[in-house]
Amino acid sequence: MDQRPVPIACSLPAGERSGRLDEFRALFAGLLEPADRRAGTLRLLLPAGAEAAARDLFAREQDCCPFFAVGFQGVAGGLEVEVSVPPGAEELLDGLAGLAPSRAQAAS
Repeated sequence: MDQRPVPIACSLPAGERSGRLDEFRALFAGLLEPADRRAGTLRLLLPAGAEAAARDLFAREQDCCPFFAVGFQGVAGGLEVEVSVPPGAEELLDGLAGLAPSRAQAAS
């Protein structure tokens, strides 16, 4: 089995990045609770109805950024998405987390 590390690099053309960020913002606007960011991981709770869109968007993201590991789990009333990155890619995970509404926005 190949154990070489996956390079921390994105192959999405620069002209498509803005649109991809908009897709994440739109998906994250439906979060059922604020994103939970911990060392190396980001946990999101989305409505169950967002599963197809979430799976599609994260699959496309993994195509261009294969260092992202994404897991999905159905939970009561929703879909839990856990995104993790290897050491050295935490800043990119912070950027993804920054696309989600903040706790202050969720409280208002």
